[in-house]
Amino acid sequence: MKTLTVTDSEANPSVNRKLLATADSLTRNVTTSQGLVYEGKWLDDAFVGIYGWRKDISKSSADSASIGDANDQQSINFQNISLSNPGATLGRVEVQSRSYSLVAHLDELPGLKNYASKLPIQVSLDYDVSTNFQPDSSRVDINGDPLAPPSGKTIERGILLETRDGKYSLKINRYVTTIANGEYAGGTSFASDLANWVGNTMYFANVFFYRTSQGQLQTPASGLAPNPGIGTHTQNADPSTEVGNVNYNNGASAAGYYFIDVPQTAGNNPPIAGRDYGFHTAAMDALQISSTTAARAWETQVNTDFPNFFKQWGFNSLSEVQAGTVTRSQLTSAPGETNFALTQSSQSKGWEMELDANPTPNWRIALNATKTDAEVTQLGDPALAKFMAETSAAVFTPGVLGQTQWFWGNTISPGVPNAKDAFFNNYNGFAPLGTTYAGLQQSQGIPVTQLAKWRYNLTTNYDFTHGVVKGVNVGGGVRYSSSEILGYAPIGNGLGLPPFLIDPTKPERSPSETYFDLWVGYKHKLTGKINWNIQLNVANLGKGNYLIPVNYQAPINGVVQPATYRIGPTQTFTLTNRFEF
Repeated sequence: MKTLTVTDSEANPSVNRKLLATADSLTRNVTTSQGLVYEGKWLDDAFVGIYGWRKDISKSSADSASIGDANDQQSINFQNISLSNPGATLGRVEVQSRSYSLVAHLDELPGLKNYASKLPIQVSLDYDVSTNFQPDSSRVDINGDPLAPPSGKTIERGILLETRDGKYSLKINRYVTTIANGEYAGGTSFASDLANWVGNTMYFANVFFYRTSQGQLQTPASGLAPNPGIGTHTQNADPSTEVGNVNYNNGASAAGYYFIDVPQTAGNNPPIAGRDYGFHTAAMDALQISSTTAARAWETQVNTDFPNFFKQWGFNSLSEVQAGTVTRSQLTSAPGETNFALTQSSQSKGWEMELDANPTPNWRIALNATKTDAEVTQLGDPALAKFMAETSAAVFTPGVLGQTQWFWGNTISPGVPNAKDAFFNNYNGFAPLGTTYAGLQQSQGIPVTQLAKWRYNLTTNYDFTHGVVKGVNVGGGVRYSSSEILGYAPIGNGLGLPPFLIDPTKPERSPSETYFDLWVGYKHKLTGKINWNIQLNVANLGKGNYLIPVNYQAPINGVVQPATYRIGPTQTFTLTNRFEF
């Protein structure tokens, strides 16, 4: 008989709340910084420069425990959690960043002043370089080794042309921004998927290696020899003649995890109502032997290449995992590496143009335009790339790791996944680790989605200062953005491995967007100290109710259709009444 113990957390909060805790962690981050800025002018102010230097040192420490750890099997010992523990995670990052800007006014240069002063325009050039970073020493790779902090760098070059009467100016900039070791937004989910797939694969390898049901893992010391291969057997064989631990149970739903269930209707054994006897073939036995052997080899290779992996990801140690003493709940609910970061590097480059014009004292025109190209240049660090390459290769090799059976085995009940199925397909709420990673790698080097390459904005306004319309102003504007890439068509029909990857050569785009705005206003001086200003604005002129696609779904009957939409901006009227004093 089992005894159920109920703990009331509020009966003794200082004690019972700790008894009910499943995990606890401590973290500390300390950053010290130094900085220096210099600004100077040279050659009669023809050159203006700024230089900045900064040094940051970030130190971090962390320790954690959860139920299932070697020293915390039933409840957490909070006394064991300390930032001074030998096993606590320590990190240190030291980074220096530099930024500088140089502006040259060509018409102020000695030797050019006299000549340049006669030109109708003034010319200025600027060159800027800036670097920055996030002082974070807590992030680690798949082996628990520190990752370089996120950092960014921008190089900008520009030219400014201005007429001496101040009526016209044109500024053109070219920029390139790179981000290295940034943070991928889905890194936490990816870490959870990785821990789940690894934990399940290791666990079910043990189930078949030790010939046990998944709820009753035992060590070889209890009498279970590691998978010996029990020869060829025929249907209706007497289970009592099996070598090793033969697991047969009542009903197909509780069947043994490595036997095919066949109702006993004839043969040497007397039939037992409601009971199914199991049998297996030599081919099935060979598959289980080869796949569990491959799983052991893969686990050993991971431990060799990443000696801290099992400890960092909550599996404690390779020897403990392979001993068969760790339950499924411990392996499949392993917390993973909580400080693991899926890094992302990217680059954005483009042009910026601004034109300001005042043809008359009352008429103003402003035009700005941008062209932007952005792409992800790298997802993941070298350690993760090596881990996934080794694991993918092992999964793809015929007859080995990929055919490690999950649950009661794919060869017994079609539709139940093996390790390869779960690696490439969604199953039971778990995201497919292999397909997810392949998709991340495929997103490298292609334009990012939901970013318009071109944008233009033009506005103009005229103020009437004489006659019956004195005080009236009228104006308008036009805003344009080019089409955006909303997604990519999938490759094939989704039946290959890995399925549902994108075809980078077939982007699906949104329509371009153009909006017109108009306004009319009137201002009047009510008293010597009070000014009145009223203005009516019409935004998105002529736009009714409509939807704009946000992303696309896979083709249905060969037709690509949007999956989700956003509500498009509609025509709006705004009346502003303002008093200034």
